[in-house]
Amino acid sequence: MEEEEQLPSGKYTWMIDSFSEKKNKPKFSSNAFTVGGCKWQITMYLRLEAHYLEISLEFADTAALPDGWCRDANFAFTLTDHDCKITLHVVVPSVELATQVSTLGTYFSSFSDHFTTAGTPYLEEGSSSDRQTIDLASDAPSLDDIEKAKHSVKECLSDLFKLNMRDRLSSALSILSHARAGLSTDQKRSIETFKANFDDFVCDFLNFEQDNSDFELQKITRDHMYSAMKRNHETHLSHQHLFNSITKEKEELNKRLKELSFRETMLVYDWETLMNESEEVKSRYAIQGKKLAQAEEKKKIAEERMSRSTSAWSCLKEQFL
Repeated sequence: MEEEEQLPSGKYTWMIDSFSEKKNKPKFSSNAFTVGGCKWQITMYLRLEAHYLEISLEFADTAALPDGWCRDANFAFTLTDHDCKITLHVVVPSVELATQVSTLGTYFSSFSDHFTTAGTPYLEEGSSSDRQTIDLASDAPSLDDIEKAKHSVKECLSDLFKLNMRDRLSSALSILSHARAGLSTDQKRSIETFKANFDDFVCDFLNFEQDNSDFELQKITRDHMYSAMKRNHETHLSHQHLFNSITKEKEELNKRLKELSFRETMLVYDWETLMNESEEVKSRYAIQGKKLAQAEEKKKIAEERMSRSTSAWSCLKEQFL
């Protein structure tokens, strides 16, 4: 067996002094260092709103590189906190090829989980040390890597873009952008164009997701308010209908009350008339009683006279019959 070629490698320690004074800067870079005959540089991006760091391994002097160059690198880093209580060692897998413009590859690591577990919320004060072990080789992507990258791109393109496919798509595009075979001219042009604007695409996607979420939230809030307005309107119509019914019933009661009041007035009038008539009849009744007594007295006298006359009549009748 042939002995494997030893790849050039090296270590670099980047001591960041007064980290708390730099945490408000969007990015800052280390000094250039040489590994494998190439000048490298480490750039750190602070994503404070998401509580993570973005570390990028870049070429320090891209203008000195020949046209059509490509590099493949494996690297690992160790992040040490200033109080020496926290040490985080990460080996970066699935290394992607460098672009001809700037970066070898960008890898994102959210350190918040590690630091929270260790008892330190985030990198706040003091310094941190970042050691990079870098292995370099001058190999173009193999046909197998190209086919795998094409397959990854097809799978990503077969569905809507999702944030969890960012690294996979970026790695595949990086490999295909340095492929010397297996791609048509139009495919290469499309890949180069898309890769050059990949960060903007992801940024636009994130902005869209955020704005779309805000839109959905505002829409749901508006719908809830509309439902509340609709319920209030329905309640208003119900109250208005009930009020109209009460008003109508009140009008009918007022009308009935007027009728009853009129009947009461008429009844009082008739009652007063009746009382007057009763007094008059009572007076006439008393007078009539006196007249009856006088008539009765006269009748008795007449009956006595009639009795005497009847006796005389009877005697006369006996004498002749």
